[in-house]
Amino acid sequence: MSEKLDALRKKAGDLPLSPGVYLMRDKKGRIIYVGKAKKLKNRVSSYFRGIEHHTPKVAAMVSHVADFDTIVAGSEYEALVLECSLIKQHTPKYNIKLKDAKGFTYIRISKEDFPRITVEKSKEKEGEYLGPYMSWSAAAEAVDLACRIFMLPTCHREFPKSFGKQRPCLNHHLGRCCGLCKGEISQEAYAERFRDALRLLKGGGREVADELEKKMLQASENLEFELAASYRDRLLGIKKMKDRQSVLLATEKEADFIAMLRGDGRFCFSILKVRGGRLTDKMDFLPKEEGEDERVFLDFLSAFYYQNEDIPPRIYLDRPLPTEETDLLSRLLTKETGRQVRFYVPDRGENKKLIRAAGVNAREALSLQTGKKEREYETLCKLAELLSLPGPPERIECYDISNYGDKLIVGGMVVFENGLKCPAAYRRFKLEDQKMQDDYASMREVLSRRLSDLIDRKKGFEKEPDLILLDGGDNHVAVGKQVLEELGLQIPLFGMVKDEKHRTRAITADKQEVEINAIGQVFSLVTRMQDEVHRYSVDFLQRRKKSKDLQTALTVIDGIGPAKAKKLITAFGSPKGVEKAGYQKILAVPGISKKDAVAICGFFGLPTEKTDQSPTLSE
Repeated sequence: MSEKLDALRKKAGDLPLSPGVYLMRDKKGRIIYVGKAKKLKNRVSSYFRGIEHHTPKVAAMVSHVADFDTIVAGSEYEALVLECSLIKQHTPKYNIKLKDAKGFTYIRISKEDFPRITVEKSKEKEGEYLGPYMSWSAAAEAVDLACRIFMLPTCHREFPKSFGKQRPCLNHHLGRCCGLCKGEISQEAYAERFRDALRLLKGGGREVADELEKKMLQASENLEFELAASYRDRLLGIKKMKDRQSVLLATEKEADFIAMLRGDGRFCFSILKVRGGRLTDKMDFLPKEEGEDERVFLDFLSAFYYQNEDIPPRIYLDRPLPTEETDLLSRLLTKETGRQVRFYVPDRGENKKLIRAAGVNAREALSLQTGKKEREYETLCKLAELLSLPGPPERIECYDISNYGDKLIVGGMVVFENGLKCPAAYRRFKLEDQKMQDDYASMREVLSRRLSDLIDRKKGFEKEPDLILLDGGDNHVAVGKQVLEELGLQIPLFGMVKDEKHRTRAITADKQEVEINAIGQVFSLVTRMQDEVHRYSVDFLQRRKKSKDLQTALTVIDGIGPAKAKKLITAFGSPKGVEKAGYQKILAVPGISKKDAVAICGFFGLPTEKTDQSPTLSE
């Protein structure tokens, strides 16, 4: 390690005192971090000096650095543009990750003669989409209010197909639907309502209200009092909707308000989005970052806005940041959007109130995130301390091998994320190449297959674990570390040791055991993981054994070997299912000949079809 640092330190010492971008690479040449610097020599050299004073995240990153590249830029602004572009392109492991606390939500406008407005989690259905929105509830409430105000149908009936075929639903009787199903509203009248609802959702509430007021007055002058009343009801609905908005602004139409809060080993960024003069959405990000608040905030702003298409002209922050840094980012975003984008720190008025509201949201989001997982997080911190990990392991993968003598061997992988089971990430391994019972060889095969898939970024295996635990002792650990070394990976790996009563006793690595019995929370977590991976692998073994036994029951039939028996069991589930299937269905199984089908039917005493050849004249 010291030789590697000396070489890296020497290379960094030869860099110019110029602005630019540096790319840290691991043993495989993969980019694991991208950064920009005003003076490349000073910035890059700092990573390889005073290692003991680095934060755990930086220290972990430096320990994985095998080499680095630099790109000299003409100015600090050019360096920022290049940094953002490279981060977006490579998504390096140690750069800030922006994963919102919620999933994306869209508002869909269907393509029909009588179109609908619905809330969707994806863009799979045909139609026009608004969004994405970060809050399902906010989008759903907006759609619900728009449909109520303009009395649009929210049922599942098809129009005009359903005209007059069913009685109007309860919404019509409650005054929430225009009763389109009665077939008494023209397509033009419906289109007018729909256009106004859509304009309202897109942020044109004031314009829609002004237009409705004009139409109401015009209808009154024409003595069309029923029509005027309908316009009046829509106006009142828009007023109620505005009253329900938490904030209405007179000073800003398009702006973001961002507050940052640090706590419990992570940061929280809360963004309030104002569009069309009203608060329309909220986003919360909780990246696991370390470092100075200023630097983390700047990194967040660069990462968030450079990959965002919705950039307002004004962005308000809850604290001042270095002017030269925000000016660079402002210049970059102005170029990207084609309009002036500026950063501000409000000190009074409505904007100050919104920044405070963003701060309150950040506190709530952080407390919700950490409050639900406070106990798990504390346990993971203690586990990290015990095992000398750089930080609490967010993703832990546990492995176990189960066998039925030499006849059947399987492997199981279970995953715990943030201290909780993640069944969707569990994986099973068939070890058909293992011809004899050998737990170490089996464990080697399982780890090699899984970690090779990680390197290849195979779907379902692209996430790298922060910690690997094997159900076994020092020999299992030695095998696991050998696999990691061969693949050029540096992932903490330990064994889970059991006592004579098959209960978890300790964690082991490098022939040294770490007792966990005295630390209740850690002991409980490790025991839970070891029990879960054992249960999962044994369950898979039993299923495989049952399938093998069923296949064996068919191999006593003449001409039916293990391969054909497997196909039959796959097709019909069991020998009983084969018996019930009959001649034609058995014959339809790929790989089963007529001779096989006749033999199977003869074994079960089933009738077989007669030959379909017609008799000749001579017969």
